[in-house]
Amino acid sequence: MKDEGVHVNFGFVSLPEGRMSTRAGRIIFLDDLINETVNEAEKTIEEKNPRLKNKKAVAEMVGLAAIKYNDLSRDRIKDIVFDWKEALSFEGDTGPYLQYTCVRAASILRKSKKKPKIKSFTLDKNEADLIKILSKFPVVVQTAARDYKPHYIANYLNGLASKFNEYYHNTKIISSNHESQRLAIVFSVLTVMKTGLNLLGIDVPEKM
Repeated sequence: MKDEGVHVNFGFVSLPEGRMSTRAGRIIFLDDLINETVNEAEKTIEEKNPRLKNKKAVAEMVGLAAIKYNDLSRDRIKDIVFDWKEALSFEGDTGPYLQYTCVRAASILRKSKKKPKIKSFTLDKNEADLIKILSKFPVVVQTAARDYKPHYIANYLNGLASKFNEYYHNTKIISSNHESQRLAIVFSVLTVMKTGLNLLGIDVPEKM
């Protein structure tokens, strides 16, 4: 039936100290988790970009991304040990890292005076690898939907972000001989990253 529900099983969630227990005082309330994560995000933003406008609003987006990604980047059928330090980390395989990748890509597009343009040119290895990863996005989404496993999308986005940052550091984009074509690659990465994060319920700020 069209509106038939589907049971989606989920692994057991515990703390490093053991299984959650109100009697033993080992429990985390969602409101406390959100407030603490947003506060930590605001501290990080204050250190790295004190002149950023709307810091509180950005901190909320970053904090919620940290929580959502911490959960959705794991295979739902496996048990999870919830660790505060890991959930609040803003480096590596995290929601804020993916948000920052989007912000960096958007910044490149803003700084350039040219427009993205799809035109044939000789790709270097990083560009070829990046395009191959981009081409896999539709299949990843379809598979995640079929198997009810959003971590497929989360893991894909982390791999794309890592490859894009490698490309960004090793390849000249602005003022290069193929600036417009490379901007098209950057635009494609940004589009896929934002679309994938949106599917995970994660918003992306304009600046961080």
